[in-house]
Amino acid sequence: IDAIIEGRSKVAIELVRKLIQLGSSPTYLLSMLARQVRLLILAKELGRKRVAHSELGQRIGLMGYPLRKTIEQGKEFSLQTLMKIHQSLIASDVNMKTSGITGELVLEVLIAEVSLYHDGRD
Repeated sequence: IDAIIEGRSKVAIELVRKLIQLGSSPTYLLSMLARQVRLLILAKELGRKRVAHSELGQRIGLMGYPLRKTIEQGKEFSLQTLMKIHQSLIASDVNMKTSGITGELVLEVLIAEVSLYHDGRD
């Protein structure tokens, strides 16, 4: 999930393929990515409201390293970009459930999209 969020698309695709080979479902991986993006959106919103890190952690249910990591990852994106990524996640979820395209391919396309957003090309 971190590799996807951080725009390391080659590594992310390799890891997703390996996780799927080891039995993880594409739907599960998509849900984990969606959770992280939602946390980034919440952290970004609360940060804009100048909520203290300790309170921010309580509100989003993270503390210590996961909280610090989420805050750092959030700095790489505008709120608008995170919302666009969230929309891509929704579209990917629909595609997995209705298009007949393999979940692995849907995830690979999503990884490429997130990588473009990370590079600031939104």
